[in-house]
Amino acid sequence: MIKVGSKMHAYFWFYEDDQAKSQVHSAVGRICRSDMGGPRPYQNVWTSFVKSRLKCSNFDKIISTASPVSGRYFGLKESNTVVYAIFKAVLANLSISAICAFDLTRMTEVFQTSSFYRTKTTSLWNEDTVSKYRAGNLLHHFSQFF
Repeated sequence: MIKVGSKMHAYFWFYEDDQAKSQVHSAVGRICRSDMGGPRPYQNVWTSFVKSRLKCSNFDKIISTASPVSGRYFGLKESNTVVYAIFKAVLANLSISAICAFDLTRMTEVFQTSSFYRTKTTSLWNEDTVSKYRAGNLLHHFSQFF
């Protein structure tokens, strides 16, 4: 768990399959530790979970298929937290790797400003205006949900 600003979040690093392109993408997810879901009947609708794909730009240019994160390290850069992720892949029987740095403050900005959403896990990503009661926002009291 990493504290960014005054909110407490847990971050998850994982990879997921892109069935449409037969690729694997590295991603970071975030959830509020205090997230208890919404009141009935919204307990399956509201969640603070958000995610974003991780791109190691120069490495992604070399490798046509995405590379899963194989390691991570948290370092401090003054008042910000930086995550160093190790990407690795095999290209023509040659094992290659790269280390990329990701600023959690910038990740927070992406999570708070992205207008992409999915209505269900099997649907494509859509872009639309998102209400203030969107995934990723902390609800301190259920009455804020309505």
